[in-house]
Amino acid sequence: MYNKDCPVDRALEVMGGKWTPQLLHELLGGTRRFGELRNALAGVSPKTLTERLRTLEVQGIVERTIYAEVPPRVEYKLTPHGRSLGKIIQAMLDWGAVQIDLEKENGLFEKEKEYQNEKELVISSR
Repeated sequence: MYNKDCPVDRALEVMGGKWTPQLLHELLGGTRRFGELRNALAGVSPKTLTERLRTLEVQGIVERTIYAEVPPRVEYKLTPHGRSLGKIIQAMLDWGAVQIDLEKENGLFEKEKEYQNEKELVISSR
């Protein structure tokens, strides 16, 4: 349950949406157009990307600039407040790289897949 007075809950509310960390990581590299973001985030639907960008804009994390051209050009960039999330994204990258190495060294990925398969068998046998 979301507690509006808890800083951790609020941070997760902002960053925890599907595709949000990846989107923030991409925008940390600078200003991007919608198509560039869609191409960089393989698998994200245009609808989901639009929703995430609009939400981040309302939250003061992303700034959208519309240029009166034909066809219209729209660019997205992080606000100064949004750029402050860079430390969190970097920490996630660092931690994730260590986790990937541990999984490879210890065969944890295969163990996790076996566990997931066992769970699915139990659920499907009910």
